[in-house]
Amino acid sequence: MFSGRAVRSVFGGHPLTANEQDFENSLALATRELGHHGFHQRLLELAGTIVDHDSGWIVRYDNQSTPDVLYTKAIPPYIVDYYLGAQPQVGDPYFCSWRKNVSARIETLADALPMAVNREFYDRDFMRRAEFTDELVLYFPSFGSACLSIFFELRDGRFGDRDLQRLQALFPAMLGLHDAHLRIVFADLMTACGDAKRNSFVVLDRMGSPIFSTVGWRRAEESLPKLKGVVQCKVSCACDNCHMGDFGVRTVALDSSNVIAPGGCLIYLADGPEPSPQCDKQQAMQILDKLTPRERDILFLTFEGHSTGAIAQRLALAKGYIKNCRLRIYKKFNVSSERKLISLLGPIIEPLINETQHSRSIPESSASRPR
Repeated sequence: MFSGRAVRSVFGGHPLTANEQDFENSLALATRELGHHGFHQRLLELAGTIVDHDSGWIVRYDNQSTPDVLYTKAIPPYIVDYYLGAQPQVGDPYFCSWRKNVSARIETLADALPMAVNREFYDRDFMRRAEFTDELVLYFPSFGSACLSIFFELRDGRFGDRDLQRLQALFPAMLGLHDAHLRIVFADLMTACGDAKRNSFVVLDRMGSPIFSTVGWRRAEESLPKLKGVVQCKVSCACDNCHMGDFGVRTVALDSSNVIAPGGCLIYLADGPEPSPQCDKQQAMQILDKLTPRERDILFLTFEGHSTGAIAQRLALAKGYIKNCRLRIYKKFNVSSERKLISLLGPIIEPLINETQHSRSIPESSASRPR
């Protein structure tokens, strides 16, 4: 990727020295780590050969969740714990800056500090505790509003113009390696779900928020209103498989070092016949006969993915009534939560809902409020 001339351009056109040989070696190691968990650590080491520093971090930022610290160099664990516990969404100037500008770039501490909601936390507290005097970051955009951020810190002094010039010269190549790494990691995920139906999948972060979805998945959500409810159930109860019609909804867990969504998961639609239900239609109808007509309405709307508020509005009932009705449903089926109810009835409820909708319709606002 780098010719000898390109390598020397990073170092101002001077011949290679021992340190610059380290640069070439680090570049080779980073290239070999493409698609592997240690890639961004190698990327940090690569940039570290051209910028003197005392410590470093690799942090994943995502506008929808708190930061993930993926790797540290010469950072005590108690500093990491303090950072994560101190509301970085308002005190970390780089996180605040990223949320305002989600583009690939290099940023200095002086440029980032004014972006912090609580500037005093960082420059008067955190920098003192972590014992550094200057810092800079390289932002590498990932999926959605997320990025991988590589930090360098100095315990004394400041980063100079020459440090920034070298990093700016190297940054396009680092960004290219990062993009290649993401493509490989993503391709590996697709291999893990090789029976994905029409490339229909969504990636969720560790909080259960979607950070990326394909067109196929979004179309499936439009045609299958119950799909959102099934996904919420899978996030809550960590079940691996369930079925809807002629295809399944399956999950691939992502470990804490995954570059796309650390600790998150990939959920996809898979081809394949529906497995045998836990009980036949007659048994299912006997279970549903335990419910009153109103409880049945609420159950079906729940499986269609409607929230408590939406059900209350559609049936012209109070939210409190809907909640109490759900508790009675849980008791009748001997479950303690919505996710357990969905897990119990998921394989059999969809055809029953379809049949019921053919024989009757749920009124938009025909019921009066309970007294």
